[in-house]
Amino acid sequence: MRLPFRCRPLALSILAALGTLDPAPVRAQVAKKGKPTTELEAVVVSPTDGQNERRTSTASKIVVGQDELVRYGDASVADVLKRVPGVTVEGVPGRGGEIRMRGLGNGYTQILLNGEPTAQGFSLDGLAPSLIERVEISRTATADRSNQAVAGTINIVLKQVARTGQRDLKAAVASERGQPSTNLDVQLSDRDGTLSYSLAGSLRSQKSAVPSSILLQGHNAQGQASSGLLTHREDQFEQYTASLTPRVSWNLSDRDALVADGLLSYQRGRAALYDERTVLFGTPPLYGNNDFSQSIEGETLRGRLSWNHSFETAGSFELKLGLNRAHRQLNNRRISLLPGDSFGLDELALERLVSSAASDTGATLFGKLRVPYREGHNLAVGVDGEQSRRSEDRIQRDVIYSVEPPEDLDQAYSATVRRLALFIQDEWDVTPRWSVYTGLRRETLDTRSRGNTFDPVHNTSSILSPILQTVWKLPDTKGDQIRLGVSRTYRAPTTRELLARPVRQYDNSPTSPDTQGNPDLRPERAWGVDLAFERHLAGGGLLSANLFARHVEDVIQQELFHATDTGRWTARPFNNGNARVRGIELEAKGSLASLLDKGPPVEVRANLVRNWSEVDTVPGPHNRLAQQTPLSANLGADWRPAGRPFTLGANLSLVRGGWARLSETERVHTSVKRNLDAYVLWKVDAKTQLRLSAANLLHQDQLAYRSYQDADGGLEQYTTVRNFPIYRLSLELKL
Repeated sequence: MRLPFRCRPLALSILAALGTLDPAPVRAQVAKKGKPTTELEAVVVSPTDGQNERRTSTASKIVVGQDELVRYGDASVADVLKRVPGVTVEGVPGRGGEIRMRGLGNGYTQILLNGEPTAQGFSLDGLAPSLIERVEISRTATADRSNQAVAGTINIVLKQVARTGQRDLKAAVASERGQPSTNLDVQLSDRDGTLSYSLAGSLRSQKSAVPSSILLQGHNAQGQASSGLLTHREDQFEQYTASLTPRVSWNLSDRDALVADGLLSYQRGRAALYDERTVLFGTPPLYGNNDFSQSIEGETLRGRLSWNHSFETAGSFELKLGLNRAHRQLNNRRISLLPGDSFGLDELALERLVSSAASDTGATLFGKLRVPYREGHNLAVGVDGEQSRRSEDRIQRDVIYSVEPPEDLDQAYSATVRRLALFIQDEWDVTPRWSVYTGLRRETLDTRSRGNTFDPVHNTSSILSPILQTVWKLPDTKGDQIRLGVSRTYRAPTTRELLARPVRQYDNSPTSPDTQGNPDLRPERAWGVDLAFERHLAGGGLLSANLFARHVEDVIQQELFHATDTGRWTARPFNNGNARVRGIELEAKGSLASLLDKGPPVEVRANLVRNWSEVDTVPGPHNRLAQQTPLSANLGADWRPAGRPFTLGANLSLVRGGWARLSETERVHTSVKRNLDAYVLWKVDAKTQLRLSAANLLHQDQLAYRSYQDADGGLEQYTTVRNFPIYRLSLELKL
């Protein structure tokens, strides 16, 4: 089939920029001739819809719908994702943390918000699950999205569905170690002819107090103990968040739709850290007990305007324009005493005031043309561009000082990142049981940074990413299929990794070094392959096994050295050879009533993920990439007795840490994390329900070990973080 005449210049220009290509596929929903559809029109994604989308899509992905997002009454999206196969969350249970796929953090997992990259410093911890329509987890790359996804991509889609006359209200209270938290969520939506709107809002307050202890021990070359320092800490945190996700859709005609959506979020909080230090033996540190306090204030604004046009014959054109802005202001105060002193008894050794601010602004442009050009083929070509600017300033003043000379600093930094990608993709339905997706994306990054403490830096990189995915539905079966995916992905250095400015630690040591960026960093590049078998069972059940492997070039790791100019231990990123990643993911879920004769109405699910990796230039054993999580597992069940107005559910998760070798001189070890969550949902009537949930019921302490060893001796650091269960009660109303 020939392209509409007015679309040929755009398609030809993109094809010319990419080079001569054979047509390649990505499944595009194309309107049947004479029956055009509007692609921006929202579709309700329930667990059943998500399962069906996973089964029919050529691209390998998991869709987590709204029912699963709110099932356990979690306060953050990170707490929801920890139950998804292959996804783990670092940090203390119940308080969010870095989200990882295949156990890989440090930028290997791409996080998108409505299909677009999030700004540096954007945190998902303040994003309530009630604001989210669905979460899409993609194991392999696609050409129409950034390929900065070595481990995979997690796309968080905010509320989009506009239901007629919807008025939902949810209020929740929670307690952790006597610290209260509250949530108030509102969902409004309606339709009026060609116009529809939805508005989801959330008010959230959270308080926490986390005790911990750190034991630091030094020894000489003969292994004899030379120093010992014990620190007891109390981290207190208080945060208030208000968020809105508005969306307006206007059907201009049968073939045109205009959508405006966005995210508005405001956060304000306070943090405090108190530590009491006891010298067990050896030379005492420069400072004794410390008192840190911090105030935080920030806002995030994201807006997007989308236009979708369906052609009269077949195909469509999609255009998206986006703007975003984020600002954060921090004010810190540190008070330190001499070793052995107590607060309020002696003269202060140090009072340091620090004020810092960071602002991110950016604009995005995305355009895609979709047309069927031959029997069974759907072609898409497009452009994806972004420009963002980050500016930081930091002012430090030492008001009181008696141990060291004052260190007054005035620092200002800025960085501009331009990203431009051209892509082509196609999906070919070879037979009713065999589909093939091919794509090609060329992405270029241009980064410019400057500051008053280093010379301007300019970095440019580009990568050509071919992608192949195929799914084959086995004959003589109703739900068995095999998937194969091959792709090239990469990880670009962040602006923070490129800026050569130092960030100092007040207890400088090999296990707590200063950090600084490296302007000479190159992107990591990776070839990857995924092979999966899926068996889709009656009633939405599933059995699946996924094998994956990655070969990563120019791995970015941390280099630890003792700076001769400052006399301080410093860590900076550098490219350090190649690495290999591999693993297996197993998943099973289904209803016992569908699987067994006279089985109970219980939904069960289980998943197990085992990961391995090696870095060629780091001696083994345990030379894992980015401290990769070796193993994670989940076992859960939901039971709704017939004729009863309540549902019960529980989930047990396990994440195994273990040893990791970072370099010839550095090793770390993390303990196993076991977590048990449970909930009870009582449907009072058709419009009212109560949900009682409990998270982190096992509340095991987190243990971490870090060591440094060279010819002159070594240092060992043992960290223990206390954990506590979280109880939450919520009332959910349909007005």
